[in-house]
Amino acid sequence: MTNQHQHGDVVVTRPGALRFADVHHVYGQGASANPVLGPIDLTVPGGEFLCIVGASGCGKSTLLRLIAGFAPPTQGSIEIDGREIVAPGPDRGMVFQQPTLFPWRSVRGNVELALKLRGYPRDQRRAEAERLLRQVGLGEAMDRRTYELSGGMQQRCATARALAGDPEVLLMDEPFGALDAITREHMQQELHALWTATGKTVVFVTHSVDEALVLGTRAIVLGGRPGHVLLDLPLDLHRDAEGDTHHDATYADLRSQIAHAMDDDYQRSVREAPR
Repeated sequence: MTNQHQHGDVVVTRPGALRFADVHHVYGQGASANPVLGPIDLTVPGGEFLCIVGASGCGKSTLLRLIAGFAPPTQGSIEIDGREIVAPGPDRGMVFQQPTLFPWRSVRGNVELALKLRGYPRDQRRAEAERLLRQVGLGEAMDRRTYELSGGMQQRCATARALAGDPEVLLMDEPFGALDAITREHMQQELHALWTATGKTVVFVTHSVDEALVLGTRAIVLGGRPGHVLLDLPLDLHRDAEGDTHHDATYADLRSQIAHAMDDDYQRSVREAPR
C-alpha cells in the first residue's frame, strides 16, 4: 500500500502523516531527572504501518503516549498533518497492552461510549458501533459483557473502540503481547486486513522482531539511554496467498538486521551498567 495516490495531475497524500522534530522526554526533575527519549527525528507518511521495536525501557511506550498527547515532549515537537500535538484528540485512537474496557457495559456499549465522547450524534451511535464491531469480527458478540470475552475478543473490542470517530492514526502498544501464539497470529492477520481496508496510519509497538516483519511497512529499532533510533528499515515483503511474509527471500536478512541492532544495544547496556 502506498501513502499517496494520483488524482488527475495532483498527488494526494493520505492523512495521518506524523513528524517528530528533535523530540526529547525526561521523567522527573533535578537530581532525579531520568532522560528516557531523545533525540527523535522522524517523518512518517500517512498510511504507513510503522512498527517500533526495542527492549523494555527503551522508550517505546513513552513515544506512543507522546503521539497520543497524554504528555508533551520535554523538548521538540510532534505534528500530525502539520498540526502540533498538544493534547489527546479524535485524530488519534489508542489500543493499550490491556484492553481497559468497562465491564459493566456491553461490547456495543463500550464502543457507543467512545462515540459519545467524540461528539457522535445520539441517533447514529448504535449503527456506527455495530459497523465497527462487525469490521473487527464481533458482530455476534455485541450484547455480551466484556468480561465474557476471550483475551483476543477483548482486544478486538478495544480496537473497535479506538476506531470510533474514524481517527487518522491508530496507536497500538503491544496489544497482542498477552495472547497465546495461535490467537496472536490470527489477530495479526486481522489487523493487517483492517489496515489494508482502511489505509490508516498505524504506529505499533512490539518486542517481537517477527511481529514487526509480519505487520509493518517500516520498522525502527529504539535503543540506548535515552532511547533513540538505532535502525530505520523499510519492509517491502511479499505476502503469499495466506498473507504470510516468511517465504519472502529477504525475510531472513531483514530479521537479522533488526535482531543484530537489538543485540548490539543489549551488549552496550551490559557494558555500561554500573558495577
